[in-house]
Amino acid sequence: MRILIWFFAISAIVVGMLAVIALYPPARDQALIATNAAIADKNIQIEKNISFGPDPMHRLDIYAPSDRHPAYAQSLKNPIVIFYYGGGWRMGEKSFYQFAGAALAAQGYRVVIPDYRLFPEVQFKGFMGDAGRAYQWVWEQLAEPANKEIVVMGHSAGAHMAALLAYGEQYRLGEAPRPAAMVGLAGPYSFDPTDWPSTQDIFADVDQADAARPVAFVNDNSPPSLMFHGDRDDVVKLWNQEELAKALNAHNVPHDTHVLPDTGHYKILFSLSRPLREKMAVVERIKSFIDRHVDE
Repeated sequence: MRILIWFFAISAIVVGMLAVIALYPPARDQALIATNAAIADKNIQIEKNISFGPDPMHRLDIYAPSDRHPAYAQSLKNPIVIFYYGGGWRMGEKSFYQFAGAALAAQGYRVVIPDYRLFPEVQFKGFMGDAGRAYQWVWEQLAEPANKEIVVMGHSAGAHMAALLAYGEQYRLGEAPRPAAMVGLAGPYSFDPTDWPSTQDIFADVDQADAARPVAFVNDNSPPSLMFHGDRDDVVKLWNQEELAKALNAHNVPHDTHVLPDTGHYKILFSLSRPLREKMAVVERIKSFIDRHVDE
């Protein structure tokens, strides 16, 4: 009887804690940060909250292998990766993606994860301006002085933003050149966000629909591209990747596409984490693609 009492007492406490986490955003956010830090690679150094612009959201974190990590020497030569997180352009925070930054840093890359303003504070032109500002900062402060290339990468909405920066010259600010490659996870590259019920308000400031469709910017000079999509993704449909692949093929742009079995919209993101990395081989394929297509 005593054991049953303890069991029910502990169960009640756990349920109560989960309820607090679910209903109280600060507790939820701290739980997310703690969880993703726990599954992140070790011996990774992080520079946090570096300013790249005047707004409080214009902050970025930089991940790199420490000098104790086997990949440290390689990171001094490899391109810089900018990772744009997803969240439907409505939510997200760079601190939630420590596992992603650390995973890529462990492969020998210096990785930048920027924040950007979200809807309803801004619409399309606002967050794409932030994405371009972060890209320009990385080029001027990190890549150009070290004679390095940049690879843009993202998940979901972040893949959409990375692809616009890769293919759309108008979104890159200043003298920043096109990236050397684009890597996208579950990106909505082809849909019309001005006509989609869940995104109409977010993209209401778009002058013309194709200005927000990465597939519309693909040309003969577009960078090599690598895309992953889950066969069970019910958030962003697979045809987005298929349409982008057709456009890249039409312009003879080197590209690889992968459809991952038994994978939904969020599992594909967590393929970067240590628990799923070996099983899903996404990180391995990213490194192989960059090694093949980007000069050191």
